[in-house]
Amino acid sequence: MAEQPKNAKNPADSAQLDDSDRADQLRYYALGEAKQRLEQNTDFEPFTALLHGENIHVENHPGADVLECLESAVRAVTTLSHVAEAYAFAYSGYVNTNEGSRDALIVEHGLAGAGFARAYGLLYRVGEEGEGLVVEDRLYDLGQARSLFDPEALGVYQPTEI
Repeated sequence: MAEQPKNAKNPADSAQLDDSDRADQLRYYALGEAKQRLEQNTDFEPFTALLHGENIHVENHPGADVLECLESAVRAVTTLSHVAEAYAFAYSGYVNTNEGSRDALIVEHGLAGAGFARAYGLLYRVGEEGEGLVVEDRLYDLGQARSLFDPEALGVYQPTEI
């Protein structure tokens, strides 16, 4: 996993955002929203955030299992793909690290026309008694993911370890 550079530009600090900055801002928005939801309930529903101009459309994706949540997310993204510039799909999952499997907030972030998405993660753990939830500050680049903009994504999507 590659760590996000500490000197990375925070798009929210810029007075005028270009298209790529707005798409990056969507990723940070989704990470912040996921972190808030996790702090309220460690079993939060996955959600998508879609960027259309200056607007962000957020939709929850409840399901009995991972595949139902994924199907709902793919439908939401492909339905709005004609107007959305970017999406973020946020969920709680796990990543394999050198120390073993770790819980993580994962955000898959895709741009219209890019052909693939990127996954990012924040590691977390439920603390000891009285400590509560501990979310690490380091943002990890988890690599490429299938783009939910691709209408074929649902048919060929096979969950893989990151």
